[in-house]
Parts: sequence; C-alpha cells; structure tokens
Amino acid sequence: VLVVGTCEEIFGTMVRAVELILVVLLGACVSALQDGENEGNYVPRQVYLSLSQVSDEMQVTWYTADPTQESVVLFRLASDPQAPFRRQVGRSYPLNYGSGHIHSATMTGLVGNAEYEYRVGCDPAYFSGLNTFHTRSPGPEVRIVVFGDMGTPPRGNTRLFDVLEETEFRNPHSYPDMVFHLGDLMYPFGNQGMIMNWFDRMQNLGKSAPYMVAAGNRDEPPIIAERFNMPSRPTYSSAMGSWEGFYYSFTINSVAFICISTNFDKYDPGTPQYTWLEREIRNAKARMEDPNDDVTWIVLFGHTPLYSSSDGHNQGNAELREAIEHLLEPVTLCMWGDDHVYERSWPVMNDIPDTSSDASRFDERPAKPIHITAGTGGIDNDGWASDVEPRWSAVRFVDTGYIRIEADKETFSARFLSRDSLAERDSFEIHLDTFFTVHNTVLV
Repeated sequence: VLVVGTCEEIFGTMVRAVELILVVLLGACVSALQDGENEGNYVPRQVYLSLSQVSDEMQVTWYTADPTQESVVLFRLASDPQAPFRRQVGRSYPLNYGSGHIHSATMTGLVGNAEYEYRVGCDPAYFSGLNTFHTRSPGPEVRIVVFGDMGTPPRGNTRLFDVLEETEFRNPHSYPDMVFHLGDLMYPFGNQGMIMNWFDRMQNLGKSAPYMVAAGNRDEPPIIAERFNMPSRPTYSSAMGSWEGFYYSFTINSVAFICISTNFDKYDPGTPQYTWLEREIRNAKARMEDPNDDVTWIVLFGHTPLYSSSDGHNQGNAELREAIEHLLEPVTLCMWGDDHVYERSWPVMNDIPDTSSDASRFDERPAKPIHITAGTGGIDNDGWASDVEPRWSAVRFVDTGYIRIEADKETFSARFLSRDSLAERDSFEIHLDTFFTVHNTVLV
C-alpha cells in the first residue's frame, strides 16, 4: 500500500488508525461508557488468591463496581519477564448482598517453588497492577499464618494486616504458603462501607498468598458465600431457608487441612457435614500411615472452640464437642477463633489432658489433639471466666497477634507472636525423629 501525502497528513492518518484500533479493542471489554459512568468502576480492586484442591493451581478473585464482558488473569514466571503472559478467562457474577461484581479465574499448570507475576481485569485497558506470588515447594515444608476475629473500624481494627505485611510478607521469596482467618472477619452488621474497607485492606496480603477463611458467627453468610472462593462453595437452600456448605479440605505438602462449619451447618452424626468430616479424617489418617505419602499432620480449623476458659461465650461449644470430638484423635492441632483470647490446651480428649513437665516440646506425636483458641486478630479482647485455669489449659493470656505454623515430615511447630511487640509469647514443637537421632548417635 502506497501512502501519499505530507508528513503531517501521514502522521494524522496513523493517529486516527491507532485511535480506531483502540476503540475497537476497548469495545471487546466494556461497552461505551454511558453518561455519568466512571471508568474506575471497571478497574479491579480487592484482589486475593485462594487455594483449590489441585496442587498446581491458584485461584484469584477480585471486585469491580460495574460488570465487564470478560474476567481475565494474565500470568507468567517472574524469572522470565520477556515471556508472553498466559491468559485464562474466568467467570463473574453480580453481588446479591451489596453492589458490584465478583470475578474469579484459575491459574493452572503452575511450576512448584517458583515466583509468578500476574494481573487481573479485562482486556485491554482495565487491569490491576502487577502482583507476585510464590508457589508451594515440591517438598514437605509448610509455613502458614493463622488468626481469627479481626473487625474493621469502628468495631475492631486491621492493624495486624500492616504488621504481617512488614514481617511475614517482607520477602517475596518467603511468603507464607497461606493465611488462614478463623472466622469473624469484619463485624460489619450490614454496613457495606465496612465490608469494602476490610476487603481493600485484606488485598495487601491476599494478592501475594492464599487467604483462606472459616465462617464465624459474626460473618454474614452471603459475604462468605459470594465473595470468597474456597475449595467448595456454600449454597443457599430454599427448603431450609439458609446457607449451607461452609466446610472444605485441602492439602499443602505435609499437612492435611480440614475446615469445618461450626455456625452455619449441622454437625450431628448423620448430617452431611458429619459424614464428610468422618471421611476426611479417615482419609488423612490413611495418608499419614502411608510411608510413601508426604502427609504427616492433620490440622483442623473452625470458629467456635471445643475447649475454652474465656468469658467471651460459653467456655467452649459443648454440643459440638459431644458430636465430633471422638473423631479427632488423629488430628494434630485444632484451631479456633470466637473467643478473643489466646489459649492453648494440653493434648486433650473428653476433658482429660495428657500433661507433662514441658508444655513446649513433645518428642513423639501426642495421642490426643492440641487445641488453640486465637480470636486475636484485632477485635476487643475478652477475659477469663475464672481465675483458676482448667486442668486441660496449658497456656493462656490476653493479647492481639497471630500464630505462625511451620511443619515438615519430622517436625511441627506453632508460635504466637504479639502484634504490637512481635514478642513470641507461646510456642510448642513436636519432633518425630528424636528417638532415631539419639539411637543413631549411640550406635556411632
């Protein structure tokens, strides 16, 4: 094609051609803006990652005020910034509780122990900034962060997000494998502004590591069901007039994680959740007993604790304990929120603890689960029902902070770190290799 004309004419033709191309491309994403619409309504916000039950996948979820014609994630290995982005198209739906639209997509075929960069949005104009995350290692190592009961101003505060960003998320190469929130996320009581504020703040962590949640009694079910993309999604039962299905499981390397629903699903024998829980623990135990399987530990998450001496509620959920405690013998650690204190039990079953001279070290797998209540994310603290500690209670105090859990095939540890001082106020370790180490030393 021969283009004839002055330089100015040729340049003007080229500009108009480029403009035409941009208009066409933008039309593929969002139809022309109507009077009064804001282009920012199409820009993603509240971006966060979550795990599926497939080890080489990562789910990503985000929010836009207005609908877009596509929901896209672009991703690639951060070590090869010249490589083209892989593109996955996801799905979107309007919120029924609140206004706006939720989008989600899944990044598949991820390489283990690698850093990825990604952005989400709608081609070509409305994309988030470039974010990074690190995939789990192919070995048995696990490191996660856990807390419950946070809130957002004026009820509670989100300062813990800042602390975690400055500590656990300081180095992109050592992000936690997961953040787990033990329920009672934001205490909004219908306030949409508080909901939006909490998700905006959560993005600072969730964009870089999977943010997983249990549903708490102060969590409005539609918020969890519509805005969170967990391995199984809750559904609304017209027959029951309520939401159900707030329980799921997944595995990270050497730890099988099981999240139960203590507030929105029935858990008595014969109910769907009970049958599911019994099967999940049985399957995880079989994996622990298989020498060729990496799974060595089981961690159970829920909101309302089986054991508590706090004055926050009823000193533990007696009905839940009666219904499921006999299933929990293979579980290493049960973690709960709800009561706004920190309390760790001895290994305990049926209110009978296995005590020893050292609550911080176990040289073999305890025969009963340890329970930790940690509703310590930022909501106002509770106190104690009595000055006398129950016989099953090993450590208890009132503070705000989080728990760091680390595990591999031989060791499991949990540490509580105070939000304001970063002091380690409690810890325990389980070692499975102690006997063999000592025995080998003697033989040498």
